[in-house]
Amino acid sequence: FAHGPMPSGAQPLAVLRAHQAAVNDLAFSPDASLLASASADGGIRIWDIPTRRTAVSTVAHDSLSVLGLCFTPEGHLYSQGRDGRVVSWDLADGELRESTSTVFTSYNFCKFAMGSDMVDNNVMALPTEDGKVELHDPRVGKAVSCYRAACKDKTGLVMSLHFPEVGESGRRYVCAGYEGGQLVIWQLGAETQPVYLGKLHTEPLLTIASTYDGRLGTGGADNQYKVYYWNHDQLDQQDCMGYSNGAASSSFRSDGRVLAVGCWDHRVRLYDVRKRKQVALLKQHSGSINAVP
Repeated sequence: FAHGPMPSGAQPLAVLRAHQAAVNDLAFSPDASLLASASADGGIRIWDIPTRRTAVSTVAHDSLSVLGLCFTPEGHLYSQGRDGRVVSWDLADGELRESTSTVFTSYNFCKFAMGSDMVDNNVMALPTEDGKVELHDPRVGKAVSCYRAACKDKTGLVMSLHFPEVGESGRRYVCAGYEGGQLVIWQLGAETQPVYLGKLHTEPLLTIASTYDGRLGTGGADNQYKVYYWNHDQLDQQDCMGYSNGAASSSFRSDGRVLAVGCWDHRVRLYDVRKRKQVALLKQHSGSINAVP
């Protein structure tokens, strides 16, 4: 979302209507000229931002729910469906064509995450049914590593996945939020033990976001969004914001100064991170806010 002040009564710049079922995820292309959207009936649409019209659409994943979408830095689009596949899409010639697919073993509602490894190859984080996190190489469609929580307390299912922004250290991490409220962070290439494991929420941890300067945010079904500083494998809590009826999604603005939290009560809450207060409440939706890209 754009830099600058956010008025409390902010109105949408546009309303894009076409999906016939709940929209589960959104993703902007690297140049922000396209917006991909995915819905619970298998629909995938690519919107042209300047014209605010559908450029191309398809029904994917055997008409089952599409949980996640992601563009790579090179502009390749991936989708995750309830059919147990992550599909790579070819956007050439104004059509959506399946290119390759990766099969995974978890059928819960956790969205996949896309990041990069230590040599800048794209990798996907996918949950397993037994609470592990697998990293897959989309070029070959196979798992290349597996991470375990190794927690004495019951963690339950993986509920959220995230690759934090890469800071000055250059280290790469992957984060998982669990059904039991735990956050687990692993450094890529060190699968044996997590560098951080802590119970941050009393209910499932459903969304994770981060900034380049080391902030890490987590939102849970316990109606709390917590912001931390991530420094040398330690989390120092900076703030805690309350909301109602759980959070399904979150995102920091690119400069890290504004946080957007999408909630189950059909509202998007915008927070000024430095002043630690809510600055806007967006009320234009009639269902749970599943994505704030």
